[in-house]
Amino acid sequence: MTSTAFLRASLFSLLLAVPGALAADIVTLSNGDRVSGTILESNEQTLKMKTEFLGEVSIDWSAVVAVEAPDKLYVTSGAGQTLVGPVKTDDDKLQVATPSSGEVEIPLSEVAVLRNEDAELAYRASIERLRNPKLTDFWRGFFDTGLALTAGNAETSSFTNAAGATRSTKRDTIKLYFTSVFAKADLGQDQGSVATANAIRGGSRYELNVSDKMFSFGFVDLEFDEFQSLDLRNVLGGGVGYHLIKNDRTTFDLFGGASYNQEFFQNDITRRSAEIVSGQEFAFRLNDRTSITERVAFYPNMSNTGEYRLQFDSAVTTDIFKWLGWNITFSDRFLSNPVPGRQKNDILLTTGVRVVFGAEKLR
Repeated sequence: MTSTAFLRASLFSLLLAVPGALAADIVTLSNGDRVSGTILESNEQTLKMKTEFLGEVSIDWSAVVAVEAPDKLYVTSGAGQTLVGPVKTDDDKLQVATPSSGEVEIPLSEVAVLRNEDAELAYRASIERLRNPKLTDFWRGFFDTGLALTAGNAETSSFTNAAGATRSTKRDTIKLYFTSVFAKADLGQDQGSVATANAIRGGSRYELNVSDKMFSFGFVDLEFDEFQSLDLRNVLGGGVGYHLIKNDRTTFDLFGGASYNQEFFQNDITRRSAEIVSGQEFAFRLNDRTSITERVAFYPNMSNTGEYRLQFDSAVTTDIFKWLGWNITFSDRFLSNPVPGRQKNDILLTTGVRVVFGAEKLR
């Protein structure tokens, strides 16, 4: 190749490379470094860029002194104003070349968000999903299981399961819950085995946010307990609640209302009664791995005054991985008027593994 041909080829390659270089976004830092690539998005803390050799990088926004983007960006100020167009920086101000209003300036310190077009479209899609979620969106749940065995002089086994799922939006919350326990003991000497515990509990609860602090709720509870001689307890109820404390770490709710209780016991014993519902619910996250939940519900009987039911549930969960944890639960069911020959109190203490699924961690 002659020197002239080589010069022409080099010049042609340079001309091809220049538009790509000119099209790159450039961010200048307070120490004088310049980062080139494609601006993805930013918030008040960090700016994300995609670079050719380093991949995706995050830059501390407080270290940014200048931004230049020849392609349009979506720029949102702290006041909520959004401008669209190519941007550049001049004297600590971000200049946005908008198609309708021309060049508009925003102080760099007041820029809340930068997004490229793909990030903006994804953001708008997520906002629309939050405003109008499908019933299948935003579910988070868990499954607990525990097994205990003894052998030798005494042969016993107990098996517990628990499951729950919650769907929370800004408008409402749906909760589903289930618990079961079964235990048996071997009598020995060819006498076979006998069940020592057999109970199933489950239900659903719907909460509608009336305001930031107040909500209304309705619920259905179902229960079977062989050793209370209870074939089925069916409770329908509702009321109102108040978030006394509600933040990222702690939730403390008070609630009250009314319910209708139908109990079907063995030997054709049936009881129906109106009840008052009152109680509290507490959730607290000790750290990134361990959380505590606790709930008390009190049901005074209005059809037969002086009688009542009391439910207490608590749990401590420690995360091993994001999807796996260790769980300890304690439950107490107190019935002031059991059928003849049965105890008033049923206590359940279990421990086992918890598998978590879904898009948002339960608190």
